[in-house]
Amino acid sequence: MVDFRDAQRIHIELMANESEALQYQARNRWINDQRAAVARAATEFRQRGGTVTYDAWAHIDHVEGHQLQISNFDGTRTFVGIFFHAKGRMLYVLEATVSPTSPPPGQFQQSLQFLDEYGNRIRYNFDPEGITTRWPDY
Repeated sequence: MVDFRDAQRIHIELMANESEALQYQARNRWINDQRAAVARAATEFRQRGGTVTYDAWAHIDHVEGHQLQISNFDGTRTFVGIFFHAKGRMLYVLEATVSPTSPPPGQFQQSLQFLDEYGNRIRYNFDPEGITTRWPDY
């Protein structure tokens, strides 16, 4: 898990000694760092080696992410789920590697649930414009 809740503050502190023009240009780069985190994590898994047999966008309760399945050189298989919960500013990375004779850990990949600060399950829906909104009954 990667916690991005302090990303804006950290980015501002890193840019404090730069020119005003550069600070202005970089004022929202912390958002880009977060949004690119799923793609970066997926790239790092691909670079480990092996044959990627599944590589696609995914979601759990409409929290967007990516899933990978990789056949490793030693015959094992790795299953990966990477999800960025934007409203919570957290990146979740799930990884399971199984032996060549084991069944796929599908339940593991889909077992992730998101909770609010009170421990209640969070589920989202997309409005007609594609914006993520929380379901009112959760």
